[in-house]
Amino acid sequence: MTYDITLYPRRPGQDWAEAIDAAEADDETLAADEGALATGVDTFRRIEGRLRDVLDGPLDSWTAEETGGDVYGELTATETGIAVELFDRSAEVSFTDTNEDGDERAELHRQVLRTVEVVAKETGYVAYDPQTGDAFDGVIRDASTLPAEGIPADGTGMPEDGTAQPDGSESGTDTAAERPDPRRNPASLRRRGWIYLLLGAVLVALAGRQFGDGGGGIFTIVLMVIGVLDVLGGLFLLSVAKRMADSSPVEGQTPDP
Repeated sequence: MTYDITLYPRRPGQDWAEAIDAAEADDETLAADEGALATGVDTFRRIEGRLRDVLDGPLDSWTAEETGGDVYGELTATETGIAVELFDRSAEVSFTDTNEDGDERAELHRQVLRTVEVVAKETGYVAYDPQTGDAFDGVIRDASTLPAEGIPADGTGMPEDGTAQPDGSESGTDTAAERPDPRRNPASLRRRGWIYLLLGAVLVALAGRQFGDGGGGIFTIVLMVIGVLDVLGGLFLLSVAKRMADSSPVEGQTPDP
């Protein structure tokens, strides 16, 4: 499964619904702000520089060169598939997880937590776990153990093993009904779709390289299958986001019954 951790600017005492709505709202003024673009790219470059000491293997990265979009930069660690995207008012860390325990998975999770810490410190954003619908507490959960509803945060933020502290979150006061799922927002769906496509393309490329070098073992086959599934999942999310955007009523109009 692809596991996502999003980060948003959040004021002390602000509930997640308000914080996420503010981050996901369209802002054409910000998108056209050259100063904001320069600041965002600088922040992303600092994140990238610090992650080179955290993530295994080379990093594939990209930064925005002109205004008009909401993405300032994105990178992927080619060996682990950990991906980071920095937007104008949010950030996202994602990776492909498995349910097979072992040293490799433990190391992957350690690098993910360190990545979230770096992004949180450089941006000042608070980490949120869409899988649980609450503040990210530093625990990466298996698909089989994820709750049907968001679980309450313990108020301590992330643990003391090098992960970020969401200061002043007070998220324990949120109710499940008040917590929006950002994955239902068209803009968030588009972002997730592109992340899935990017991850899938990297995995397929790695598997293809292994096949080309004559190393097409069971691990390479599994890698190829996961990559293809991520690509298909990305295309599906992009399609859903487009349908949702097309079906959204224009401001001032009443939607059809």
